[in-house]
Amino acid sequence: STKKMQQHLRGELDYYDTSVRARHRDGHWVWILTRGRVGSWTPDGKPLWVFGTHQDITSSKHAEGRLRREAWHDPLTGLTNRARFMTRVSDMFNHPDKAKRLIVLALDLDGFKVVNDTLGHPVGDQVLKTVAKTLKARLQSEPRLRDHVVARFGGDEFMICGYLPSGDLDGFCVELGETLISEINVPIAVTLGDGSLDHCVVGVSIGYSLSEQTGGNIDIFLSNADIALYESKRHGKGVATAYRRSMREAAER
Repeated sequence: STKKMQQHLRGELDYYDTSVRARHRDGHWVWILTRGRVGSWTPDGKPLWVFGTHQDITSSKHAEGRLRREAWHDPLTGLTNRARFMTRVSDMFNHPDKAKRLIVLALDLDGFKVVNDTLGHPVGDQVLKTVAKTLKARLQSEPRLRDHVVARFGGDEFMICGYLPSGDLDGFCVELGETLISEINVPIAVTLGDGSLDHCVVGVSIGYSLSEQTGGNIDIFLSNADIALYESKRHGKGVATAYRRSMREAAER
């Protein structure tokens, strides 16, 4: 924050222009844009006095934060959106300590179309919000999976990715998948159009893959999970299926 100021005082920059966060005397925090330059130097080259301006930019900083959140998050559920998810996964995929220990789960709700068709899209939105909260809470309470990211890809599709430093990757995915299936497949309280309360139930099918199966290709890493998800849907739904090479071969055929 004060790096530019110090550089200017050392004579490395013609002026300084930086923003700093400071506590207001009333107790709240504010952002200040400070600009200035040395007005006079001592004979031995040290700054004698400085002139400049201070401007309160708190409101613009807050607006900037809102725009960043809107750009990175799904507006309905508050989960990470597709674009931000891809950036996060790419960062982990290119990290030497994480690239070989990544897992990704693709999730698709079962019975969600029936909810939309019979109870309406506003009720469907309530279901999506509840499912999103369930996913987020489960991952926040799972310390084994590091740097995890939970995203809504659109409609009733979700993705989860993270880094498991140690342990059985496949076994962890099975455990996490079964837990998510049981936690999502419960009655969800919803408010109907007439204001009355009701409950509906949806299930979830899951496909998962491991980065060690991809040969270093992030697109294959993600598509493997989608292929496994298709297998879950094809074999009765409500299950978590691991990606196997034979599945891609069958899909390509």
